[in-house]
Amino acid sequence: MGCKEAFDSYKFNIFDTAKELKYEFVPNKHCFSEYDNILARLKGYDKDFIHILMCGPTANVLVADLTEIGFRALDLGHLAKNYDWQKKGIDINANVVKFTLPD
Repeated sequence: MGCKEAFDSYKFNIFDTAKELKYEFVPNKHCFSEYDNILARLKGYDKDFIHILMCGPTANVLVADLTEIGFRALDLGHLAKNYDWQKKGIDINANVVKFTLPD
């Protein structure tokens, strides 16, 4: 789970080798304002599904709430962006401000 604009901008997707992918997109900004709706959507998945969340501070709260009710969930933050930049040869350290801007 993340914002569509971010995933559309990646040339290299770290999750391309996954057996199965299901994307749930959230707002690029102020994601927490949609929290109840997002949580309800994620609760609709089978509990064997692993939720990988990349939606700012909202991801941290979602992981806590989902794991409390028996789901598997990870907050992987900027992992997908980091992977894309590494594969493109972009120096993350030299671009740290740009790297942490909202996707």
